[in-house]
Amino acid sequence: DNLVAFGGMVQAPVEGAARVLNDDIYVYSPVDNAWTTYPYDGTGLATANQTFDSPEGRWDHVAGVYGDLLYIFGGSTNHQLKNDMWVWNSVNLTWEQVNSTDWSNE
Repeated sequence: DNLVAFGGMVQAPVEGAARVLNDDIYVYSPVDNAWTTYPYDGTGLATANQTFDSPEGRWDHVAGVYGDLLYIFGGSTNHQLKNDMWVWNSVNLTWEQVNSTDWSNE
């Protein structure tokens, strides 16, 4: 049983600069009293077919763990509010975007 955290924001190193957003996974083991970091590329950039291999770094999102899966939804980047959902598999260490026709709260 571990604590799993995703992403976050670090204040800009210089006044007026963009915030630094993180897209890594951090896993804390209370048994070992140790953290493990699973770094991702940090870009969140789309591939040629306009799909992402991992979520963009973000803050102000929600997250929850169910079994071996970490779900994240929404949040903010430096440029926009996000309205997407991703799931991270802690067994095979992969991300998958959850597709839906509409995540909006109408």
